[in-house]
Amino acid sequence: PKYISNTNLGLKRKQLKSHIAYDIGIKETALILSKNLNAPLILSNFSRLIIDPNRSKNDPTSIMQIYDGVLILGNFNLAKSEIIERRKNFYDTYHDAISTFLRKKKNLTPCLISLHSFTPKLNLQLYRPWHVGVLWGPDRRMSDLVLSELKRYNDICIGENKPYSGNLKG
Repeated sequence: PKYISNTNLGLKRKQLKSHIAYDIGIKETALILSKNLNAPLILSNFSRLIIDPNRSKNDPTSIMQIYDGVLILGNFNLAKSEIIERRKNFYDTYHDAISTFLRKKKNLTPCLISLHSFTPKLNLQLYRPWHVGVLWGPDRRMSDLVLSELKRYNDICIGENKPYSGNLKG
């Protein structure tokens, strides 16, 4: 498949090292948080441009063709078989690792935390003022605890369900 034999997806090296290809600084943050909380950590080991593990795999933007004004040429005109292969080899592998871990911890009440970085200013969009965004869906138990702790610091601008809503499927 073209994304394996030509892993740049048609992008320049500078673009592959930018926010469009991965969440800058999040691996390091996740490792520190996992250690400090004595909590397990499951990391994806692929670019979200191959397939975004934090969107529903049926979301039409799970394989981005354009991000922040950059065309992802390696994602154009994919055959159905290529999409299925990406889902199987990347998306499903990541989600299967989470499911397998949770099945082994039967007496555990899980709390899944997904970490992302976000760019303060995307092309053609307004400036994002938040230092941190806390997203949640219907269950606010963890997000309320995190928000309560963060609000103790007056110099942190908190996006509550910003820059995205936590209620998006996937």
